Amino acid sequence: MVDEEYLASLRSGDEWTAIGRARELRRRGAAADDLLDHLVAAGERRAGELWLSGTWSLAEEHVATSVSEQVQAALVADLMRSSAGEQRVRPQVVVACAEGELHTLPARMVADRLRLAGCRTVFLGSVSSGQLRSVVHEWCPDAIVLSCTMAFNFAGLVRSLSAVSDADAPALIGGAAVSDAALAERLGADGWAEDATDLVRAVMGARTLAPRSGRRLWPEEPFLLQERLPALTGIALTAILERSQRLEPYDGWSLALTGELLEHLLTTAGAAVLVDDPSVLVAFAQWSATYLRHRGEHPLVLAASMVEVAARCDAELAGIGRFLRLAAEQVE
Repeated sequence: MVDEEYLASLRSGDEWTAIGRARELRRRGAAADDLLDHLVAAGERRAGELWLSGTWSLAEEHVATSVSEQVQAALVADLMRSSAGEQRVRPQVVVACAEGELHTLPARMVADRLRLAGCRTVFLGSVSSGQLRSVVHEWCPDAIVLSCTMAFNFAGLVRSLSAVSDADAPALIGGAAVSDAALAERLGADGWAEDATDLVRAVMGARTLAPRSGRRLWPEEPFLLQERLPALTGIALTAILERSQRLEPYDGWSLALTGELLEHLLTTAGAAVLVDDPSVLVAFAQWSATYLRHRGEHPLVLAASMVEVAARCDAELAGIGRFLRLAAEQVE
């Protein structure tokens, strides 16, 4: 259950009230890890749920993220001041998002947890694979941590991992899109962390990481898809408009957002082919159907658009077409 006073301050953009609430809970004896996990992170998740359901607007969700960043920064600053001068083991860690991943707050939370655990941490945020490689090779960290929130960024995650494959440091991945160790292995990582606490243990050497495997060969379909993505997105959007059951017609803004959603859906189909796991696409298709349902569109309209795109996938995109049909059958 998210603290309601704190959640209200996120929605209204009142960062001072939010920071004050976090500090009040800290004075009452709440542990630092609990505040970061069960206040800041939980508040972010709840804000996302309320946006998905249509209860909060997109603007309110973005404002909430901005406030969450300020609360986290204030908490971490307080905690670091209170522990200044302590002698700690200080492994060096580079933390970044997968290439193309714009949800930087989860990665920042991990970076701050590592700092509080005594690590010398460089947080890069959302960077290209080339920029990541440059920092890693100059700074020579003891570990590399990559965060991926959305599965449609798996191709970018693979590029990031490939860019540091020759570094003398293990690459660990985590985030909402990477659900288990088996998926992390298929993506080419050396290790996986379920949450920030698990990640700190891994970086501090509490468990042995698997050795880096050799160069991997990836299917071409996800990368060919990128060349055809605009045309296929247009086909999907046209199919939705032709079948739409919304009481209110699409305007320019809702049309743009729906087009962006469909582009992400098709890119997720490529991600599913990349790791040979249709459940990756099924999960995002069901999430997309929920998004559309709360905005007045029938989910079966989305399923029909997926089938329409699948019919346009030629032999070079056969796997993507097959996964689209399979996922469309599970949209309700």
